[in-house]
Amino acid sequence: MKGYMGLFINGVIFFIVAAGVLVSCTGEKGVTIQDFEGSGGALFKGVKLGTGSPPEIINEDASASSSYLQLQSGKTFGESNGVGFDLSSRGVSNHIVADFDFRITCMGSRTGFSGGGCADGFSFLLLDASKHGNSGAPAVTQGETGALKNGAQFALGFNTFYNIGSLSDGGSGNSVSLLFNNKFIHGSAKPISFDLATGTQGKKGKFHHAHIDLLLGEKPNISVKLTSGVTGKTITPFSKFDLSSVAEMKAAKWRVGFASRCGDACSEVDIDNVNVSFSRE
Repeated sequence: MKGYMGLFINGVIFFIVAAGVLVSCTGEKGVTIQDFEGSGGALFKGVKLGTGSPPEIINEDASASSSYLQLQSGKTFGESNGVGFDLSSRGVSNHIVADFDFRITCMGSRTGFSGGGCADGFSFLLLDASKHGNSGAPAVTQGETGALKNGAQFALGFNTFYNIGSLSDGGSGNSVSLLFNNKFIHGSAKPISFDLATGTQGKKGKFHHAHIDLLLGEKPNISVKLTSGVTGKTITPFSKFDLSSVAEMKAAKWRVGFASRCGDACSEVDIDNVNVSFSRE
């Protein structure tokens, strides 16, 4: 196993694949960890589906002391990108706990079109490996949050311009929503009380943090906590939000993905410190 180092802890074999990457394999449990330091390319693949630049690892900048994944550059209208991580659990999972940092930088001002504004958003994805394979990047649509073309996927969408569902379009967005099989889950559009974008006119700001706890089974539900990187304020848009209306969403061999797009107005989307655990309960 050239390029791999094994570590045995409490009955679990951990394989260190590359700098900043850790994958465990133990029956029905798994973990995907990626901080994009070092090469970091062994566990994920990015794809460009629209115009603009493909996803790429960027070295530290004035607002980030380490490398991160630039999911979307925000420099070209019609940009549409996806990133998929390799499957890290051998068995099916019904409990997924995910943490990651994200940063959205408006290429123009906070509102407006034609070079200004800050749109449209990105999604954290869970991909059913039986339909999407054990590796590879997802194909996204031109939906506002970059939802997938194909089914067998769950998405937590972060919206910077267009509000979803019953929310009005205020021109600055700031909402989250839940999707399954490219359809919005009823009642899941939630406004956010702090700005998801921390920079304007291309000047980068701070990273926010997202924590997701998804449980599938007899009483499926999801909790989401977001922490502002600017104020430190933590909000909970979803607290054990009932998912029983989504009967098709069950235990599966889930793996991680991200997707983003921009339309008439663009933003840069950066992702860092991905840590997702998969287990069967």
